Amino acid sequence: MVLVRVAPLQFLWSLERLSKPSHPLKIPAETTLAKIHPLTLSRAELIQEWGHNDYEGDGPGHRHVSHPFRLHPADLIRPVHTPELANAARKVLQRRLANGGGHTGWSRVWLLCFYARLLDREACGGNMHLLLSKSTLPNLLDTSLFQIDGNFGGSAGILECLVQSLESELNGERVVQIKLLPACPEEWECGQLEKVSAGADAAHVVYPDERSCTAGGNSIAG
Repeated sequence: MVLVRVAPLQFLWSLERLSKPSHPLKIPAETTLAKIHPLTLSRAELIQEWGHNDYEGDGPGHRHVSHPFRLHPADLIRPVHTPELANAARKVLQRRLANGGGHTGWSRVWLLCFYARLLDREACGGNMHLLLSKSTLPNLLDTSLFQIDGNFGGSAGILECLVQSLESELNGERVVQIKLLPACPEEWECGQLEKVSAGADAAHVVYPDERSCTAGGNSIAG
């Protein structure tokens, strides 16, 4: 349900950013969006996995976790802007893990990315450790019925731990906030990151042992 809802939302967002209010598909997209059931919470205050029906679910520890898609990679749930939904997403992840979830590499990196968006440093460190110790071969490829999602997702999760961008309003204007080390685990004591796309800029981050960081950037807007 959330995957279907995000498509017209992102399309309308693009029209607004490109200043194309009279695009012929704008009204059809708005009409479609109005027909899709909104995000709801279950009686247990979890993000509802099956639309408007409050199903208990037969596989609470299933490796697929599609319903927090609004959290990642979509940008519709953030702890600072939507704390209730962020808490509901956290409960979804806790329920999955409590019932054996995250047992494949690609499933584990979903959890890593979700927890990074929740700004949970400890959980990010724990999931990254399990990814490398349980689901990564000596050649660094994903194991457990190899799927490249485990490698691509692991890289994405690391980036989410080190730098995130968030669109918001400041003094009535839309701005992109770039957060440095938003979910960096304590055990990642130092590091360097270069030329990472963050909003309209390429971010360069260096952080030493004392957990402070320096950053620079250059515009990549065309």
